Amino acid sequence: MAMLLLTSGAAVALTTLSYCAYEYFTFRRATAAQIATLGEVIGSNSTAALAFSNVEDAEQILAGLRAERSIVAAALYTPAGKVFARYPASLPPEQLPPTALPDGPRYTRGRFESTQPVVREGKRLGTLYLHSDASALYERMRLFLVMGLGVIAASFALAYLVARFLQEQISQPVLALESTARAISERHDYSVRAIKQSGDELG
Repeated sequence: MAMLLLTSGAAVALTTLSYCAYEYFTFRRATAAQIATLGEVIGSNSTAALAFSNVEDAEQILAGLRAERSIVAAALYTPAGKVFARYPASLPPEQLPPTALPDGPRYTRGRFESTQPVVREGKRLGTLYLHSDASALYERMRLFLVMGLGVIAASFALAYLVARFLQEQISQPVLALESTARAISERHDYSVRAIKQSGDELG
């Protein structure tokens, strides 16, 4: 019974962990792709604001990110790497990189970051920085772990029922034979007979 429980539990636990790992990396790739697409849209809409140094227009464009709840911070940088506009407008400057980071996505310290160039007619006008919260990823992982624990508990219950059934079919006849042999060897009661319980190898 212990062997069946351990085997089924280990199999389900390994499957659950493998699925969680798959979902983790898949979610990271999907989030990076989503942020990249969002960055392209915001960047293309920000070219005029950067070209004419219009901070108000740039802040209004970045304010459109409020519809994307996962974006907690964003900024436009000048070609020199200085902050030009930020989202939210009340965001403290120390919560943004002081200068533009290298282009590309990155995942550091539990958050997604993406830096993309803002280009118009082949000329780089600035840099867009997006910061996405990873709380959705952690919530998803917690949900999968809870579901995995539920599946493990259900598999343990099923394995226990199967083990009890197998014990009645296989273990009990063997234990009965062992009891008969013990009675003969210890009490020298040669009148004891083993009861044939089936017509197969156990019987």
